[in-house]
Amino acid sequence: MPNIHILFTTVCRPFGGNGEGDSVGAELFHAQVTREQGIFSYRQVIRCWGLDYIAENINVPSVVLHYPSEREFVRELRNRKHDYIGINFVVATFHKLKRMTELIRSHAPKAKIILGGYGTVLSDEELSPYGDLICREEGIGFMRRLLGEDPERPIVHPYAPIESPRIYSYPLKTKVAHITGGLGCPNGCDFCCTSHFFKRRYIPFVKSGQELYRLILDMEKQAEKAGDVLSGFILIDEDFFLH
Repeated sequence: MPNIHILFTTVCRPFGGNGEGDSVGAELFHAQVTREQGIFSYRQVIRCWGLDYIAENINVPSVVLHYPSEREFVRELRNRKHDYIGINFVVATFHKLKRMTELIRSHAPKAKIILGGYGTVLSDEELSPYGDLICREEGIGFMRRLLGEDPERPIVHPYAPIESPRIYSYPLKTKVAHITGGLGCPNGCDFCCTSHFFKRRYIPFVKSGQELYRLILDMEKQAEKAGDVLSGFILIDEDFFLH
């Protein structure tokens, strides 16, 4: 598709407060995983790596925003013509998605809105007022098909590090790199969004331990080139020890 431009974005910051779940907030560590650990709780801003992966694996120019403020989001809408705007959200941030669609229709009314992420477990009836397209599958293949590209070509892993976790609110100077080994799970547990989201299929992004090792070495080189000091890697894979 010639002259197409895409904006991929998370929901806007800040987080916490009214609108998020009654029992679980949107922040991964402090509001979920380590929320009962008091002063020992982790604080960390975690990228939406799915958006980085999609942008890296399509042939169309794109911009990725991670947790922009509303002002930053509107500035991007005004400064560049986007043909598609993809928003990643979860159920706990559905209220933020609603606000962002208002801003898009005000400042970029011709852009088509793509809804993605685990928030799309909500029904079509609930989501259709806020998006033109809904992605309920692996996002790289979805976008490649939408753009008329080959959905089966090899996946490129982006170098997209995040800051190391903060403990006692103390920021560390090191960073953590990320690799997605695969998506989905065949087990189908009734409480698991991941298993059902990918229809009980496992979708490999890394085919072997040797490939994973090469990726780690390559990202270490990219970190050195960028002047980053890595303290470790995050490997995303629901069934890592099975594959």
